[in-house]
Amino acid sequence: RKAFEVLLDLLQRLAESEGERVVLILESFPHIRSWDRHGVWEKFLRKQIEGQTQVSYVLVATIAETSIYPHEPGNNLEIVQLAPLADDVVAAWVTEVLHTQRLTFDPRSQALEIFVNAVQGHFGDASALVRRLKSVRVSDGLIRDGHVQQAIQELLADLSMVFESLLMLLPANQAHLLESLALDPTDKPQSRDYIQKHYLSRGGSLQGAIAGLQHKGLIYGSEQGYRLALPLFALWLCKRLS
Repeated sequence: RKAFEVLLDLLQRLAESEGERVVLILESFPHIRSWDRHGVWEKFLRKQIEGQTQVSYVLVATIAETSIYPHEPGNNLEIVQLAPLADDVVAAWVTEVLHTQRLTFDPRSQALEIFVNAVQGHFGDASALVRRLKSVRVSDGLIRDGHVQQAIQELLADLSMVFESLLMLLPANQAHLLESLALDPTDKPQSRDYIQKHYLSRGGSLQGAIAGLQHKGLIYGSEQGYRLALPLFALWLCKRLS
């Protein structure tokens, strides 16, 4: 913890010495409450955010997490919520980004569709995947199905330890529900048929599992049909379970 305190204090000192403002963007932030169960790190970070005058913090989480805490005592952080992007928006964006690298999706293939289906409107996952595709070397500049599929598999392999850790931190009923939603998405996980099909716990235990996964930012609520908030995590779970 001491090293973290020194690092955050250094940002304020640098900003003061240079007479400039600093913006710190924490991208991998959605799951702090999965391991910071007593709120020690969160309280410290909130104190730093409130006390530093020259440093602004941007915490990139998911709607699934931020929607749980809007009225939480002491939660005075400004929140900007962005819903998952529409498929056509993702398609237009990735096409334009790859065009700057003189790359384009082969119109005769399903490469673009595979990309869009993999990221499910999640801009963070889309950005990570497009960085992989930028390194593709093809003589005709056309990205085909195999290129996208290979990029996805390589990215999942790199993220496997992170995903494995997230899964291991979950109580058994939450892990079971998460795996069920990954393999068989539904907007009605409380339905009798779905419970019987996946051998889920009934009543309060199921509601507690749903609330717990939302609390950790791993699934959306009913407004997004209880989708997994991290599409690449969903793909990894499907691959792992198959």
